[in-house]
Amino acid sequence: MPEFKCISCGATRESEKICSCPVCGYRMFKTPYDRRDILISEIKNFISRLEIKTVTRNDIIFQGKVEDDKRFPNYDVILKYVSGQERTEDFLNNLLETAKQLKIHFTSGLSTTYPVSFKRLDDTIEQYDIVLGEAAKILAPEATIKLEPVKWEQVTLLYAETKNESLWVSADELLGLIEKLAKKINSFIKINNLYGNAHKYHPKKRNDKFTAKTDYKRELEEAIEQTGKILEKRYVVDIIDDGSDELKEMLTCLWHGIELIMQSPLFIKTYNYSTESGEIGEAELFAHISDIIKLRYTELNNILDTSVFLSDRTEDDLFELYKKLIDIDIFSFLVPVGTELINIGEGEKKLERLIGLSDIKESIKKSRPMLCQIKIKITLTFICALWVTPARARPKSPDVLPIYSMRTRSCLQTK
Repeated sequence: MPEFKCISCGATRESEKICSCPVCGYRMFKTPYDRRDILISEIKNFISRLEIKTVTRNDIIFQGKVEDDKRFPNYDVILKYVSGQERTEDFLNNLLETAKQLKIHFTSGLSTTYPVSFKRLDDTIEQYDIVLGEAAKILAPEATIKLEPVKWEQVTLLYAETKNESLWVSADELLGLIEKLAKKINSFIKINNLYGNAHKYHPKKRNDKFTAKTDYKRELEEAIEQTGKILEKRYVVDIIDDGSDELKEMLTCLWHGIELIMQSPLFIKTYNYSTESGEIGEAELFAHISDIIKLRYTELNNILDTSVFLSDRTEDDLFELYKKLIDIDIFSFLVPVGTELINIGEGEKKLERLIGLSDIKESIKKSRPMLCQIKIKITLTFICALWVTPARARPKSPDVLPIYSMRTRSCLQTK
């Protein structure tokens, strides 16, 4: 298994992917690596993720389309509308009406227009810009960078739902059989006076049957064959029989057929757009929008390339910038959400800047790796107090009392 090393404290562990350090919480990267290169890469990636580079259909709003998408109820609503009726007469009326509306809806295409709103995309850009502006102040404090809002042109969606010719003939035939079966159920109930609760029966949904790999053409053909057999079958209710089994068989076939029709991709949906420049396809529009958005980051990226990535900043300088970016990272791009970070080694750096104390420095260097290995989180605080005896007014070489305090908290992992 690959070995990973912490970007902060240097602790190592085996892992399959980039992970968090169990000692200090910072990210660990696959060894071997150049620490300076990793820090530059992480900073670049952080800035890059705050810049919108691609646009999808989910980023824009088609005003009024959500309501139109609900113009025909889903399977659960239809099921409740038909089977949820207490009175058999209501059930029969709703059943016949549903069969009729299914035929109308799934044999009719749709062509309409919707105004396009960029508010959702503007909101995302605005959220990222707040953090991006703070990052720019950290990485290039001397520069003045202003990200202008995007000025959108008027865009209209030209939406259409057209027949899926590969499925249409079979679907149309099945819809006709479903309508006939609904009428047969209606006649069966009335002739045999089945005015109880048997009409409320419906089979369980077959969610696992309809996936991206489903052969809907084959499913429709099989449903046509099965429904045809049910229509041809003559149902006779004996004196001692209540007819519920016969009704159940017909209802099972009916509901399976309706569910299949509603799950099948019977319409091909097309998205074209009308702009001030003319009519264009969706891929072309999104590429054009992405190019417009990218332009607003050009000045920022040029400044950061010069002041950070192409400069001679030291490894320690880059790590300090990295830590400051983590502090403003509300999206958890740099470290996972909820990670508690401990800056191990801060006390030692202060200690190294002091003159003398070589024995203490050497002792601390030897003890820290051992503490890291047993996975104890340590916050090091170095307090240096100058102790001057009362007899000395201006000591030339004052006695030094180093106090090295460690606040420890166990993070031993139970395996």
